[in-house]
Amino acid sequence: MLSNEVFALACRAYYDEMGLVVDETNGEFAHSPLTRKECDTGYYLLHEHHQQQGLLQSRDLDKCCFFAPDVLRWLRGCSYWPDNYFDLWDIYQEYSSKQSRENGKKNAKKLHSIVNEEGKSVQGLRNAERLNAEKNEDGKSIQGLRNAERLNAEKNEEGKSVNALKGLREMHKEKTLEGKSVNALRAAEKAHSKRNFEGKSLLGIKNLERLHAEKNEEGKSVNAVKGGKESVKKLHSIKTEEGKSVAALKVATQIWESSISGFRGNAGNVAKHNKANGWDPSARFRVK
Repeated sequence: MLSNEVFALACRAYYDEMGLVVDETNGEFAHSPLTRKECDTGYYLLHEHHQQQGLLQSRDLDKCCFFAPDVLRWLRGCSYWPDNYFDLWDIYQEYSSKQSRENGKKNAKKLHSIVNEEGKSVQGLRNAERLNAEKNEDGKSIQGLRNAERLNAEKNEEGKSVNALKGLREMHKEKTLEGKSVNALRAAEKAHSKRNFEGKSLLGIKNLERLHAEKNEEGKSVNAVKGGKESVKKLHSIKTEEGKSVAALKVATQIWESSISGFRGNAGNVAKHNKANGWDPSARFRVK
């Protein structure tokens, strides 16, 4: 016999001993040994006994079998002191938390059941739009900036966000045999799953369009020019004693050959030679 039914029978015996009549007029029907959906049997108990029986039933069945607000009020102001009072508190905390998480998942699933063509939650997009409606001069969400500021307030010695680093470590702790993040590979695969007729990632194309949307006077991408300058600066940051770029010297001493004419020179000259003759500039290979 489960402990919740043993307790219910003990309560009924106590009522009989004390001459108390507990029925539908002054008691609550406690389904036992199983829940209301699982059985029709049970006992009329006083309210406080019903709360304790629900906690015991939760432990018996390993699921929440009580109404959390009622149980919490009873635990905080019960008129008698059960021998297992602190155990009952532990049961309440365990199963009320578990039930809260389950309810949250169910509600979220129901709330976001309607999705758009891209598979995104319509309600989620509406909520995000309302939340981020207020913008600053740069067009960025004020609420988003506030949240980011609070989240990343704590910094390490290098000035990096402690929370951001923790999140990254946790997200990428699972690795493949090659040492790559499993989550990163999954995310990349999902993000680039939609392709055009050439097999190129639609998301990748959109990102490139956004990245290079801003142009200079010559019609060149501002970000590309900036990135190119930074890359060149980094590439040639290591110098010889004479102040010459080590990387440039390495490239200058290389010998390349045109795979079409056999012309030899450095990589740039061979490419120019091919282009001047109307050939593919990349039709070359390194000899030395």
